[in-house]
Amino acid sequence: MKRWFLLIVFLLFNVACSSNVEKAKPLETIDELSENVSMYFGLINQIDNVKIVNNTDYSLVTSVGYTLERKDNENWYLVQPREELVFIALGLIVQPQSTFNMSVFPLQHYDLEMGYYRIRKSFRVDSSDSPFYNQSFELVANFTYDGNETLNTKVEALKYSTYVENHVVFEVLALEGLDNLKLSNESDYYLSSLFLFRLEKYVDNEWYLVSDLQDSGIWESGLIQAHTSRYATLNLNVLGLESGTYRLRNRFGVIDRVSQTLLDAFDVVSQFNIE
Repeated sequence: MKRWFLLIVFLLFNVACSSNVEKAKPLETIDELSENVSMYFGLINQIDNVKIVNNTDYSLVTSVGYTLERKDNENWYLVQPREELVFIALGLIVQPQSTFNMSVFPLQHYDLEMGYYRIRKSFRVDSSDSPFYNQSFELVANFTYDGNETLNTKVEALKYSTYVENHVVFEVLALEGLDNLKLSNESDYYLSSLFLFRLEKYVDNEWYLVSDLQDSGIWESGLIQAHTSRYATLNLNVLGLESGTYRLRNRFGVIDRVSQTLLDAFDVVSQFNIE
């Protein structure tokens, strides 16, 4: 009797768990474009880890948003984040015959098991002379997760922008406390934070990734206007950092005031020492 009872409980538990798993919808595609537009995924915690290649003669529009899916028994299923994700409403333009890089960080928002995954993004054709004008389609980039979060690796070189040059200054005013971060935008462009903060440490003449930190949304929603300053709060003391030289990195987009589309992207850093 006990064996049957345990079997029934086990089956009910499996049914309950399965009901929370949502099967991914079929991909929206435009067959005529599928061979000429592609998307690739690099290291999980690497900046610019998604590459979009547009070999068409048309402009494409996408956003910073994405979904994550996991393959199981030849089917794809949605992977739910720990908490609901809110993405900045920002249009990203992929120019004709070009490559566009952007960043997504699944490990910051999901509890991943080892397995086969894909990033899924939606695009829209934005060239009015295209027969597919205003039509939408989706791309996926596959990757395998083996449990290695690739932390404590050498970081990528800083990205600069000729739009703002040296007219944007980022400062860590203190390791904790209200408004301990300051961003001064003395450029003529609007800015928008594109992803979470990254803490890096200087060791043997190289910068290494220590940790990805709180979402960049602490700068508050909306655009950072030209010739303004904005403050944010991020407690760095809770990390229990050892003595050494560190820097906090954040990437910002240069935004066109009229269309509110992304013109360029660049990194800001603020260096500090811990005795």
